[in-house]
Amino acid sequence: MSRGMIARGGLAAALALAAGPVAAQPVPPVAMQVAPGEVLLEAGGYGLARTPADLGTLEVPIRAEGATEVAARRAFEAQQRRVVDAAVRAGVARADIVPESPPKIERDEADTLTDLDAEEPAASERRAEPPVFRASGSVKFRSRNVSRAAAVREAIGNAGVDSVPDFVFSLIDSRAARRQAKTAAVEQARGDAEAYAARLNMRVVRIARISERAATYNLNSIYGLAFDALLGNPRGPLGIVEEYQEGVVVTPAIVDVDFVLAPR
Repeated sequence: MSRGMIARGGLAAALALAAGPVAAQPVPPVAMQVAPGEVLLEAGGYGLARTPADLGTLEVPIRAEGATEVAARRAFEAQQRRVVDAAVRAGVARADIVPESPPKIERDEADTLTDLDAEEPAASERRAEPPVFRASGSVKFRSRNVSRAAAVREAIGNAGVDSVPDFVFSLIDSRAARRQAKTAAVEQARGDAEAYAARLNMRVVRIARISERAATYNLNSIYGLAFDALLGNPRGPLGIVEEYQEGVVVTPAIVDVDFVLAPR
């Protein structure tokens, strides 16, 4: 191999390091078969598939209290029924509702001073407050009619729930979306490889290997994106800006691709 080709190989390796992060898990070394004059270039790719959701899940917290454990449980069950009935009227099938039963019940006891501005009196002067029993639990909903998600949340709020969480959207079958995202990731990596090859006066002749890295970033929750924004980092993986869109599932894919380059 000529000194010029060795230099090209070194530049290709440097460009490969700049192309993307190192793989999260070590990959066992594999002997790549390249012809004389060919070099290897590794490029990273990131792809997305945006697909209308066909399933939404929602977990609603239910809380109630009473003077006795029985009263707290009955208040909880009554509130639970109100929430479930409201969701059914909004279009959720009863088969897609999973109430948590029994609720968790805690007893809360506290002594209260008769005058908060006065100095703390002796124990004999304290006025004992009656205990309060608090019941807590949740109801899980699945909505297959994603277009009704906003109406379902509004109905549950009107049933007495102070803060209704957002739906988390997903796909019943995500295989096609994953394939689409992987294809987009490989195409992005190829575009970068062709740009690097042009700088080297070379061309991409084939793909030697593709490895996929786990893309665990949750792009389908507005909470994750909002938290990132509070931290001054409203971006997804690899610094790509993502915008939350209700009812749309974003499926990411991250790949590392080894390309074989040859002289023009």
